[in-house]
Amino acid sequence: MRQTSETRIEFNREGLPSFIRAVFGLSVIESWGRWTDANKAEAAEIHFEADLPENFDLVIEYYAFGPNAGQPVLVRCGSCIAAFAASGAQETVRVRIRPLGPARCITISPYYPTSPLELGLSGDDRRLGLALIAMKIECPDPGAGSAISN
Repeated sequence: MRQTSETRIEFNREGLPSFIRAVFGLSVIESWGRWTDANKAEAAEIHFEADLPENFDLVIEYYAFGPNAGQPVLVRCGSCIAAFAASGAQETVRVRIRPLGPARCITISPYYPTSPLELGLSGDDRRLGLALIAMKIECPDPGAGSAISN
């Protein structure tokens, strides 16, 4: 997969971009994007039509729900596992990914999916983790650092 303007996912749009095969673990589309929803799957999974690059930055625009703020978010792609600390305020994070082999899936795992119902905020029983607004893949300059790999 080559980096182009077409490799950006806007989570508030109907349907999937042509380079995405399927997504799991996401709630319904809202005006700003979609929540990760652990009632649907323990982690959000984004499956791609083609192999992902050998070395790329995953750029995620998001914010964390409730007790997920300040906690680690795990990002998996093939044999690569990376993490970032979730913010309760909207931000954009860049995560370096090196799958070390062909990979077509990115998994995003919030630390503590929690429902607004559990917190006494509303009757919403979805187990929310991250509010995903947008995501894109960028290929960095050769020789840049890498994420933690197994």
